[in-house]
Amino acid sequence: MRRRAERGLRPRLWLAFAASLVIATLAVPAAAATRRAPSVSESRSKSELREIVVTAQRRKENLQKTPVSATAITDRQLAEFGMRDLADYAQAVANLSFGMGGSPFGEPAYGYSSTREIVIRGVSGANTTSLYIDDTPIPDTVDPRVLDLDRIEVLRGPQGTLFGASSMGGTVRLITKQADPGIASGKVDVQAFDIDAGGAGYDASGSVNLPLPGRSAALRVSAFDTFHPGHFTRIYGVANVPGVEFAPGNQLMGATKVGGTHEYGGSATALISPEWVPGLSINAMMMLQRSDVTGYPLAENEASNFTQVRPLDVPEGSLAQWQLYAMTAKYATRVGDLISSTSYFNRHSQDVEDGTMWFAYFQGYYYSPLPYLAAMVVQTYATREVTQELRFRSRAQAPVQFTAGLFFQRIRTSSPFSYLVPGLNAVSGYTVGTDNIYYDDEDTVSRQAAGFANITYRLNRRWELSAGIRKTWLDSSGHQKIEQPASLDANVAYSFDEKQRPVTPRFVARFSFDSSDMAYASASKGFRIGGENAPATGPCAAGADSLGLPVGAPVPYYSDSLWSYEIGLKDLWNDRKIATRGAVYDIEWSDVQQTVLLPVCGIPVKLNAGAARILGAEWEVTGRTAAGLEVEAAGGYEDGKITSAKVLPTGEVIGSPVGTPLSGVPKWTASLRAGYSKPMSIGDAFIRAEYSFVGSSLSLANGGAGLHRAEYSLVNLRGGLEFGHWSATLFVRNLFNRAANYGDVVTAAGVVPGQSRLVVAQPRTIGLELQRSFGAH
Repeated sequence: MRRRAERGLRPRLWLAFAASLVIATLAVPAAAATRRAPSVSESRSKSELREIVVTAQRRKENLQKTPVSATAITDRQLAEFGMRDLADYAQAVANLSFGMGGSPFGEPAYGYSSTREIVIRGVSGANTTSLYIDDTPIPDTVDPRVLDLDRIEVLRGPQGTLFGASSMGGTVRLITKQADPGIASGKVDVQAFDIDAGGAGYDASGSVNLPLPGRSAALRVSAFDTFHPGHFTRIYGVANVPGVEFAPGNQLMGATKVGGTHEYGGSATALISPEWVPGLSINAMMMLQRSDVTGYPLAENEASNFTQVRPLDVPEGSLAQWQLYAMTAKYATRVGDLISSTSYFNRHSQDVEDGTMWFAYFQGYYYSPLPYLAAMVVQTYATREVTQELRFRSRAQAPVQFTAGLFFQRIRTSSPFSYLVPGLNAVSGYTVGTDNIYYDDEDTVSRQAAGFANITYRLNRRWELSAGIRKTWLDSSGHQKIEQPASLDANVAYSFDEKQRPVTPRFVARFSFDSSDMAYASASKGFRIGGENAPATGPCAAGADSLGLPVGAPVPYYSDSLWSYEIGLKDLWNDRKIATRGAVYDIEWSDVQQTVLLPVCGIPVKLNAGAARILGAEWEVTGRTAAGLEVEAAGGYEDGKITSAKVLPTGEVIGSPVGTPLSGVPKWTASLRAGYSKPMSIGDAFIRAEYSFVGSSLSLANGGAGLHRAEYSLVNLRGGLEFGHWSATLFVRNLFNRAANYGDVVTAAGVVPGQSRLVVAQPRTIGLELQRSFGAH
């Protein structure tokens, strides 16, 4: 099935890509030649900062006037600094970090492809940050390629009033470029690079925008294909589990490079503005993406250790693919806009892990200990999401403006899991009865309906007040089946149905000192949905019993919520050549969902355990300090700790004890970006540099006492020449070859004592990038 999916998807993408480039090469230059040159009055003064427009409050506003702590990264910045994915742009955002331990559905998840999480303002854990592509919410375990985007918006603080559940810490929005009926343009970007200890890789991408006949419709197509070679060494044939030896004649020695990643995908957007219906515009979009990983690109125990040691040669790998189909219709009237957004999102992932070591540790639960047996764990996730939102935003000439709407989403998920030990039943003398020691199949359907409204009242030219509220109806139901060897008497089948009715309000006051300076204060609430853990059976039963948890029955965890209180200040300085934005905040978090590692079996579960408080601040500055020089700096501080804990009658603490830092949250983050360009006889020469710092943190993704993540700094350099429609760039990523620890994966095979598997920064990468643009881009 995997090969059929790949054969079906790739030819369609490459056919569309190739056709687009041919059309762009032949048609766009001619169309661009007739385009009117901008007049002097239309040209922005190069001495002033560019105005950045965001939609943080579901309407277009100047970033400097929006009463939300937000960072916007424009398409120009994405291109100039070569940003491709979350690891690239996260470094430029204060108080935004990322790690592992998330989940595509909320409950504990396992595997390389489905446990990444985004953390804003220290609010960590699965489903604490919402991720949007335009108006469509998608799981934050997805890492969409930064391709053909207009901008990225990072909104800090709870955004649940306008963006729903899973917005406790904030929201990340990827705003795509829309098809434009007035401009014919295109762009091709090709990179070749070498990864230290890995070898050669490539990245090719392109986009084209074509007006369609009648000048009321347009088509925009983009595609990419990239390969990053594996730079990890896998050694097998080593007996690394105490007390377990190889069977005679079974020991094999070998080594191979693993972790190679191939990604490809594309999108197509069509715009129709029918002339016979003035004010109506329809945008339709299709976006596809797939990632194949040969072997796991994970360090072992230490971020600098790129050698994976295993007893037997059991191949590992991961694939993840998703498709998004969306349509947005807007009808503009004199008093406001009526907007309908409809989308369908489909994701499938599969992780194959080597489970030999975990089984060697715990094989005594199944049969008398024997030598190493090859074990394979297969974890699959599939999700289908249908989302519909209908909203109205006013724009009348009145002191009162409002946004109101209805939201509906239906998510169906399935997550079959199997732990295969081929030949186990035979070598045990047929006492186990099966080669599959654990099979778990869960299907869930969740429905979310909500009504929301936000009203803004301008008292006078200085004061503006706004209040919003969202009422959500959540209904989650499903069934789960667990099968284990008959000797354990641990088979379970059950159904569940949960309902929640949260309310999330938000209040904001803004005061404008003048046209350049403003301050605001806000109070907002966020929440996260609850769920259920699988019943603890087999080797996990004793561990659950020791924590006072039910054995053989589902273990629920409930919604947690928080209140955030924030004060911010935004200013323009030095004739609008410098912009600053700052905020301080206090977050009070109750019934915190925490990952707890079950004793004995090492499987994580999620439980409500105590409360937390987060105090923090962030500051950003953007400046055009001299001709050709632009500088951006950002800094963040966040101090998040557990303030109360759940204690058993025995005195044992479930979850983290009081004073424990929140998982994966560094106290300090900072970044500095600078770019300088100088006109020359053959074009514009440029040099750009990026520096980012992330402080140390404690990762609790795998429960227990956690793992220390050391602080790290990363430096990237880019330099080159722009001449006409061409651009050539020499770049170095991770200049000093730092082994940065991004987080420890929650493995599908279970946590083996002393074997942490870490996602780390890509080693020093040196490459050359060539770009060719067509027409106006």
